[in-house]
Amino acid sequence: MIQQVIFERTGDLEKTASPRAFHTPENAAKFDFTTLHSVQVCYDDFYQWKQIPKYFIKPVNIPTWATEKFYLQNHIKLKYSAALAPAFVETLSPDTFLRFSPLHEKDQYLIEYIYTRAPKNDFCASLLAQINQWLSEERPKNKFPLSPAQASAAGKYCPTWKAKKITNALYWAE
Repeated sequence: MIQQVIFERTGDLEKTASPRAFHTPENAAKFDFTTLHSVQVCYDDFYQWKQIPKYFIKPVNIPTWATEKFYLQNHIKLKYSAALAPAFVETLSPDTFLRFSPLHEKDQYLIEYIYTRAPKNDFCASLLAQINQWLSEERPKNKFPLSPAQASAAGKYCPTWKAKKITNALYWAE
């Protein structure tokens, strides 16, 4: 779900900003959108200071289950996990998301790949069942639903190299 979020510029660079609240009429009244903030802008290796609005509104892709408080506390985890595994993250609860989010980017992408495709064989079907079982456990024994050997074998079906491209694009995006 796309949610409008109010961000505050907090650093010396134009891209450095932190979310402050979901954009609602009540929340918008709390922020002065006319306040200016000084940032450095680079023009051909020459830095110049410029004044830009301190607060701005930006659309953000947020799972439907995420509350404002949960988003503000976990916005970076949500940003990356929702990009790597959008369909899978949408099915999680806040508790299972907190278990899923520390996984490596390739592992998150692999789980999304297994989750969103119809199992082609018994091996892929067993991996999907194992992932679902891991999610349903209140306190799983392992931090990752698949063994290293299973993840390696599943990697032959999944282009996990795309995970790095996704995270790099997010890092360098505005």
